[in-house]
Amino acid sequence: MSSIPNGIAGSLNQAALQQGQVSRANDAQQNDKAERTRKMKQLLEKHTSAVEDSNEAEAQHLQVRKQQQAEEEHRRKRQQQHEDQRDNVAPVGDDDPNHIDLTA
Repeated sequence: MSSIPNGIAGSLNQAALQQGQVSRANDAQQNDKAERTRKMKQLLEKHTSAVEDSNEAEAQHLQVRKQQQAEEEHRRKRQQQHEDQRDNVAPVGDDDPNHIDLTA
């Protein structure tokens, strides 16, 4: 070391120290970026899962609603058929040849 002038030795020492500080700062930035990326992925997976769950719930709701509509339509058709059968029964009255009017 005695053959290296003091100015050069100090500069090399300072450069090594500065390089270590810069390296630690860069590592810290990279670690922060990696942590933010990891958190973003977790958040994205959470929201994607929530949307998928929501879509499944909506699909189930639509299926139940379609079933309810089909049941209601079936109920209306049965009621209409019942009313049609009631209307098709021949009325007993003046047009019936076997009818005797007892009120006269």
